[in-house]
Amino acid sequence: MTSGQNRVFLTSRVAPRRVQALRCASARVAALICLSLATVLPATAPAQEVSGKPEQAAATRPPRIGPDLAAASNFGQGWRPDLYDAAISLGVRDFRDAVYWDRVETAGAYNYAAERDSYPRLLPHTGARMSLTVNNGHPDHQEGLTPSTPEAIAAFARFAARTVTRYPAIRAVEVGNEVNSANFVAGPMAEAPLAERPAYSLALLKATHDAVKTARPEVQILGGGLHSIPTAWLSRLFALGAGEYMDALALHPYDTAPEQLVRQVDWMRRIPGLEAMPLQITEFGTTDADAAPGLLLRSHCQMALAGVTRAAWYPLHPRGDGLEPLLTEAARPTHTGRVFHFAQARLSGRAVTDVAPDPFTYGCLYKGGALLLWGAPREVIPAAGMQRLDVEGHPLPTGPVELDAAEPLILVPRPDVPAPRSLADAVTLRPQTCLADSFDQFDLANTGAFEVLATNWTGTAPLTAREGQWREGVPWVPYLGLESDAEVRVLPESLYPGGSEALIFRHVAQAEGPATLHIALRPAERSDDGVTLAVTLNGASLLETTVEEAFERDLPVTLAPGDVLELHIGPGATVRGDVTAYRFTLTAG
Repeated sequence: MTSGQNRVFLTSRVAPRRVQALRCASARVAALICLSLATVLPATAPAQEVSGKPEQAAATRPPRIGPDLAAASNFGQGWRPDLYDAAISLGVRDFRDAVYWDRVETAGAYNYAAERDSYPRLLPHTGARMSLTVNNGHPDHQEGLTPSTPEAIAAFARFAARTVTRYPAIRAVEVGNEVNSANFVAGPMAEAPLAERPAYSLALLKATHDAVKTARPEVQILGGGLHSIPTAWLSRLFALGAGEYMDALALHPYDTAPEQLVRQVDWMRRIPGLEAMPLQITEFGTTDADAAPGLLLRSHCQMALAGVTRAAWYPLHPRGDGLEPLLTEAARPTHTGRVFHFAQARLSGRAVTDVAPDPFTYGCLYKGGALLLWGAPREVIPAAGMQRLDVEGHPLPTGPVELDAAEPLILVPRPDVPAPRSLADAVTLRPQTCLADSFDQFDLANTGAFEVLATNWTGTAPLTAREGQWREGVPWVPYLGLESDAEVRVLPESLYPGGSEALIFRHVAQAEGPATLHIALRPAERSDDGVTLAVTLNGASLLETTVEEAFERDLPVTLAPGDVLELHIGPGATVRGDVTAYRFTLTAG
């Protein structure tokens, strides 16, 4: 249920997820704009300090199990028996949906007679279950605004408790839907300064927790319901004690590429109270129908490694927002729906081992022997006992195959051979040619292969981590920024020079010999005059140009250990609209 405002963003952000194909040997740029930036507004609150270290958070991460897959359905807005039957046939047994408060309560009495209000009664007959999302107001309580008065909050919680009591198929209640956006809240909560809004969310969470747990103690309470991974918002929420009133945290990480999820979740787990909090992704998806199957599989692997226990694909069927569904309007499975079925049957609920052999290759080995592997292009030779499958689970010819950055290689052991216990048991990899990559080695500690600095009136300084959504007008995920200039920001796939003279991506060579630097830049269409680009090696100029549209260039360089290779990206005559997708890759040869 992502907001309309954010949907506009997602059209440019999520759809081109094939930006991953800009790895080592790729020759395209994707226009992926990940910044929550239209205009830069005055700060409403300072960034909050978060204690702990990412490596400590990783040590407390929940067990790595392939998450159970659910589907974000829409039966609360219109019951469709044909869609429900098709979903069951597809293997969907877990639905994320709503029953709407303003439809069933009148003057304190509840009426669930309509089909769209009573559909949860049918779920047990097919072995299905659901989580109930409660977020909307009621015209009889605070004029339909997001409840914030004691009376309206109590009524909101009573409705949730009454609904879970009526329908045993409801196993969890998700309190709030993207309440950190401007589109699913109204009234005092929407009008409050950003730093105060988590307190409104907590009031609803606590009341709903208490009411539902009194009615059915076994029902899980999912807190948060947040768009992206807004670490500043979460810091404030958990400082208020939210951890006491939820069984799991619910997030919608549309702004996070699968390959960045573990890093951002580990960063989030530095927040006191979130170190070992169970995590559910209650919406994920994309507008790119071609990229959706690969995104689903890559996400499943990376969610498992991040400790996610449940993941709901959005949407089950078309919602008019362009995101790729599991079923067509005619209740027929899409390609993505068939991949969902394969992943649920072969991957969910199985222990997972991270088998990534290097920073440029990603992989999960599931208990039973299923292997997902993707990343920088190179030849992969499956072991004799491994069968290659397509993304729907159909057998493919065996033999060497080129690794792909967007669509994972799927291998499973043949029935007559033991399951592989390691990557080496399953495949042989040809040598890696990547030396450095700005996406694969993006690091919130700014210790990656490309250190990021900024030059402005204060001098030249490295960027440091900033918390997601610490103020209005900044990204909703943790990012690299500059203390002296709040406009400056760098994310794994996009940058904004802000008021800086230039952002500097600095690589110090470790290897000796010839190499190729692949540069990919694409300023946003709204940029007034593009960005400037300068490349130097040990201070000597290799390239200077202005980039106003999609730009790619391969630069041959000869490196020795300790050589300093720098890319300077600055604004043109004006910085307006200079959000720029980027990828820098250094390969041997």
